[in-house]
Amino acid sequence: MGDFAVVVNLRNGKSSFAIYADIGTLGEGSVALADALGIWSDARHGGASDNILYLLFSGSGNRKPRTVDEIQSEGEKPAYRLGGTKDLSSCLENYDRVYSGKF
Repeated sequence: MGDFAVVVNLRNGKSSFAIYADIGTLGEGSVALADALGIWSDARHGGASDNILYLLFSGSGNRKPRTVDEIQSEGEKPAYRLGGTKDLSSCLENYDRVYSGKF
C-alpha cells in the first residue's frame, strides 16, 4: 500500500503515474487517474474493464498520502531506474505485437 505505479490505457496510449492506495483487487482508479488516461470518469457509469496496464513498483512508497505533483515526480524515479518511460513504451510496443499476434 502506498507504492507507486504507472498505469497505461492500451487503447489510446495515454499513461499516468499513480499510487496504489487500496487493499484488495487491483483495477480501481481515481477520477483524476481516469481523466489522465482518457477514460470516462463518471463515478457511477464510467471506467474501463479492459486494456488497462498496471506496472507496480513494489517498495517504492512510504505509506503516506501524496499530492498529485508528488505522485508524478516520485513515480518517475522507479520508472527511471527501469530505463525510463521510453523503455516502458518499448515494452508496450512489444505487448501490442504479442497481444495482436503480430511478430
